Amino acid sequence: MAEEAQAIVETPPITQISLREILIPADRQRQKVSDAKLAELATSIQSHGLMNPIVLCPVDRVRFPDSPQHIKFQLVAGYRRFLAHAKLRRQTIPATMRDDITDRLEQEEMELDENLLRENLTWQEEIAAK
Repeated sequence: MAEEAQAIVETPPITQISLREILIPADRQRQKVSDAKLAELATSIQSHGLMNPIVLCPVDRVRFPDSPQHIKFQLVAGYRRFLAHAKLRRQTIPATMRDDITDRLEQEEMELDENLLRENLTWQEEIAAK
């Protein structure tokens, strides 16, 4: 019986990133977040810590030319986790950096995958994502 080769998936390191250095694109797929669900997530993070880091990529200065110089990263996945950390008044958040995400389509695909696995998008958000 032949053994199948398994792909080795390298996990990016997790680092603490200042919330002030993160750009939240206004055209993200998830536009509405339930206050009750956000409070629930913040309570969970307060009690158990963040289970999955947010995903960032370097800020696209072409797409966001007017972003302040202290902004170094843009959010790809983890918008609700970001909001929960802000609600808890945390200064930093665990994040993985994805330098390999080079265009908006890749970012949107990752964001959509993230959102569909988490809490359901509204029907308006699902249509806008397509």
